[in-house]
Amino acid sequence: MYLTSNRFETGKRKLQYLTFDDFLYCANWMMCNWCCPKTDCSFEETAMEMDREFLQDLRDLKQVLEKDTYDELKTYVLGIMRSKLPDRIYSDLDSNFKSFTRAFVNIAYGLNHSKEARDLFVDIVEKFIEPFRQSRWSERDLRTFLETYTVAASHIQLFKSDPHLLEVWERYMSTMCRFILKMYHN
Repeated sequence: MYLTSNRFETGKRKLQYLTFDDFLYCANWMMCNWCCPKTDCSFEETAMEMDREFLQDLRDLKQVLEKDTYDELKTYVLGIMRSKLPDRIYSDLDSNFKSFTRAFVNIAYGLNHSKEARDLFVDIVEKFIEPFRQSRWSERDLRTFLETYTVAASHIQLFKSDPHLLEVWERYMSTMCRFILKMYHN
């Protein structure tokens, strides 16, 4: 019901491998983390709508793409991941780090626009699932990367200086990571 109400695309060919349970899992996490958590929301949202303040705050994540912040994030994440990933996977992460970061930020930014939000699952498959599969990432390596990437924000100057933005990042990324891990099945 939630996915239909918000017009999320679930019927595209790229999504055919996903089960009803996969979509149900994602919808539950969206409702728990991306809908208005308070009863006194500033806007007139229902439980079926995403939190508009949160969606507006997601636009501020564009700052992650600024050179200094991006470089700081990449250095931190790759420094941690060097000893945790096989060389082949580490090399793949290093060469695709910018595209993964751009994808996370652009999907977050796009959730403000109904046309782009509608393609959330297609975007996740195209930007994350397909590249990870193509490079044959294990589920364990993927989980380690996503956890490290999410936690890295708390060590980056941008987020240290703006605790609210860190909350937005964690709220967004915790849900995105669950989507990716759930959708990354063989």
